[in-house]
Amino acid sequence: MNNLPLLLLCLIASVHLAGQTSEWSEKPSIGFYYTPLKMERYALSSGLSPDERIYESTANVMGTLPINAKLRLGLQYMLVITAVIREPKDRSQLLGLTAQYNFTARKRLGIYVEGGYTVGNFCPCGIAEPYTSDTLNHFRSLGVGIDYRMTSKLHLKAGFINYTPLKKHNDVYNWTQPFVGINFYFADKYKTPFKSRFIKKNEPLPKEARSFYWKDGRKRTWNIGLTSSGAIATQHEPFPDQPGNVPLLRYREFSISPRVNYWINQAILLGVQGTFYHYENNFNNILPQANGLGVGLQARFYPLNFKKPGEFRSIRIGKRANWQISPIMGVEVRAANFSWIEPEQAGKSWQYYDWQPFVGYTLSYKRWFNLFATVGPTVGFPQTQATSPINGIRVVGLEYNFSR
Repeated sequence: MNNLPLLLLCLIASVHLAGQTSEWSEKPSIGFYYTPLKMERYALSSGLSPDERIYESTANVMGTLPINAKLRLGLQYMLVITAVIREPKDRSQLLGLTAQYNFTARKRLGIYVEGGYTVGNFCPCGIAEPYTSDTLNHFRSLGVGIDYRMTSKLHLKAGFINYTPLKKHNDVYNWTQPFVGINFYFADKYKTPFKSRFIKKNEPLPKEARSFYWKDGRKRTWNIGLTSSGAIATQHEPFPDQPGNVPLLRYREFSISPRVNYWINQAILLGVQGTFYHYENNFNNILPQANGLGVGLQARFYPLNFKKPGEFRSIRIGKRANWQISPIMGVEVRAANFSWIEPEQAGKSWQYYDWQPFVGYTLSYKRWFNLFATVGPTVGFPQTQATSPINGIRVVGLEYNFSR
């Protein structure tokens, strides 16, 4: 979730270019990029001056193969060298699989996001400088980059990638690599195995392209989705008054809710949902982990459609309006056998009832897919406890619309 605002910003900033491709986006490539970092040294284990610096250099080699004009799959090798003055250099190696999606691939400029899986003996652990570990660490990667054409084959590449640990030591943390490098494109006669469903070359712009709003001629009927909310916290540095063998803090509270909704008209959506709650706190000796279940009802309103509820209208993003955004408001009513306020009572009885007014938006691709995001307080009914604290609860999810 931490990376979601970044992806949304990149999406909204570049989506008006979507659907445009160039010949280089369908060619294999090999890339080289490099990252030199100079960081403060937080560890005092060496007995040296606490203001000395860590020098970390990362070199990457990546090869990618286009599946279609939008999607590329690749393999990368990373060498990380960590150096501190008067100490031997430490060298770590990682190997990863990656997938890149082009928002745009114009003649000169490409903008993409990438995600993948990386494994290696690099360990950014504890409060000391990163080092080579005896075991393998596994990371999920997510990043944003640009690709600028200098010649027909040579491109400049820049961006950043965040690596989040999956299978890990207790004290390993995530890390971000900014990078600058080059991409070399080759094999002019290569043919991609698939054609992109999301590209229509030379498609004429619709007549209403200058309108601020996008109007859909089809009627939405059903909607299904999966949403989530919660919080995750990890304490990577031991507390001063604790011995070194005490586990670091790991706190997790999140919920997952499948939803089924029905469009009464294009302004009102009603639905039902089920919820799975998960709680984990390794500092709670009485209840380190608990799970719960809940059910709920939702009413959602689209203010832009109040005037003409038989017609769906949203705010256009880009001339082709492949993406649109709609403000929403509504209310949810929930019952559960679990509450974040008293997780020790989880599963004993269905004693938690609350309601939540909310505001938010849906970011839609054409008429089918929605990114759903809301925020609002939870309010318990009289004589009952709420399922979560009263402060704003953020809900994020994905939905699919059926229409006719």
